[in-house]
Amino acid sequence: MILVEPGESERSSCTCLMILANEERTIRPCMDSLLESNCFDEFILTLDTRTRDRTPGILAGYASRYPQIRLLWHDWRTQDYSAARNHGLQYARTERLYWQDGDEILLDPAGIGALLRNPEPRAYHIWQISPVPFDDPVWTHQLRLWPNLTGVKWELPIHEQLAFSIRRLGIPETITPYCVWHFGYALPETNTKKHRERAKVMRDWLRKHPQQDQKRAYIQEQYASSMAYLRNIPGRTRL
Repeated sequence: MILVEPGESERSSCTCLMILANEERTIRPCMDSLLESNCFDEFILTLDTRTRDRTPGILAGYASRYPQIRLLWHDWRTQDYSAARNHGLQYARTERLYWQDGDEILLDPAGIGALLRNPEPRAYHIWQISPVPFDDPVWTHQLRLWPNLTGVKWELPIHEQLAFSIRRLGIPETITPYCVWHFGYALPETNTKKHRERAKVMRDWLRKHPQQDQKRAYIQEQYASSMAYLRNIPGRTRL
């Protein structure tokens, strides 16, 4: 199903924002899916200074062939994913913005293109399908496409969210049927490493933010999910 029927209306300009670190195994299919979609006028790719694999060289090759690709570096020693995403966000000048990660593939380019032809300033949720070890894929809808308005930004250092700023500004939201395929949790060792690293960041954040509010409730939920996973893995180690 396409939410906005293709017509004569002009597509809004759109930037694809990405943050990247050690993505050499997945970045080529990710970039190919985005470039082949013809949905994006520019790409702002923010590289983690901790990157140790071939990701920078691979992306430099893409940038040499596609002038719409811009590469940035960001120091992630603070372990603040919102800061990294907002670093790239400040350079975007198009009417709409879209984000994707380097371990994802865009599955519905026609649907995204249709949304970009809707002149209404609306934020759209896209479904992320994540294969996980020993279980069915996890489906999660995430705010991925939104109007480039002052005040919209990512918040929280981990499991970062646009939703808090989108809702403060009163921007209407729609959950679409469109999807990205996410490889990030497909391998048990990768999944465990991510949960362990993120649980530490969330634990520290919760200690520094004792006052209960929407953000704290959200991080508590994500922290409980990570800890439940880590408690049930074979040979688990103490955080």
